[in-house]
Amino acid sequence: MADPTLWDEPATATPLMSARGVEVWQTKHGQVMVHRSRERSILQSAKRFHAENPHVYRILCELARKWRKRFPDRQVGIGLLFEIARWEHHFVTTGEPLKLNHNYRKFYAHLLMADEPDLANLFHTRKQRG
Repeated sequence: MADPTLWDEPATATPLMSARGVEVWQTKHGQVMVHRSRERSILQSAKRFHAENPHVYRILCELARKWRKRFPDRQVGIGLLFEIARWEHHFVTTGEPLKLNHNYRKFYAHLLMADEPDLANLFHTRKQRG
């Protein structure tokens, strides 16, 4: 699995609501995060989601390899692959109120690049702040 130090958590977040074991938070940058009540970070949620839904990784990996084959010298944003996955695949996922949470894009981009040598440096990633 990808190095967890690649993951940066927001320094501060404001709780918006909590119901049925799910909490919704908003970061100071306006990003909305959805977590199970016992999970306190996007990384914890993403790791759990990945373990419960391995087919999501396989689909993203397949899409990334198609991109690499068609455009061998071009990078792609993981967000594009998320949207293609949503459009082309009828997702059935467990453990989440959202079938494919945007908050997990960074997790999957780094995981794919770390675990699949042929996909190294495929995704545009932002540098960490601070």
